[in-house]
Amino acid sequence: MASEVWICTIIGNTDFYGDPLRVVSAPEAAPRVLEVARENARGRVFDASDFPKEMRYTDPKTQVDTLPDIFVAGDYVGVSEAAAAALRCDDLGACSLFPVAAFQADGTTDIAGQFFLVNYGNVKTGGFLPEASKDVREDPFRPGVWSPRQWLKDGHLAVSSSVLQGPGIWVDDRLEKAFFLSGEIVRALRKVGNFPKLQLRKCSII
Repeated sequence: MASEVWICTIIGNTDFYGDPLRVVSAPEAAPRVLEVARENARGRVFDASDFPKEMRYTDPKTQVDTLPDIFVAGDYVGVSEAAAAALRCDDLGACSLFPVAAFQADGTTDIAGQFFLVNYGNVKTGGFLPEASKDVREDPFRPGVWSPRQWLKDGHLAVSSSVLQGPGIWVDDRLEKAFFLSGEIVRALRKVGNFPKLQLRKCSII
């Protein structure tokens, strides 16, 4: 059983909105790619065939040596091989890590490394406790749906102790633009070189 819970806010963080890394698909497949991304964020389980197979760094003026250990590619979250190994140190439940190729802007030159897109696949209903949290915002058009603010700090987001049971990665049905990780996974991620950039905040457990 997990003893800590962490939230990853990389999805909704404006620091990453301008990143030119994008998944690649045929124009006619674009609506499906967006639909899969939306449903993935809600915890739906997908097959590898449903996920994009290629990413491209679309800024032609920039050559990148590799990618961060956790990154955003359009509406998808991806991980490096090292971060994938960290995720696998705990029970992943229905979560899958689907291989994805990464290229420079020319579409043919590889970006060094092995990468995966994350299909969260797990939902822990009611674990997020908005009434006990700070720096979270309720959607004015969708009552009961919340998102973390960019300046969220350790201890500001509260969760129920019930989330300590089950898989070590999950989403919550009342919180968007974020996913959760167990303390075991985060301890493994601390060994990854750019841990401070992973946008992880420790949750308070009630």
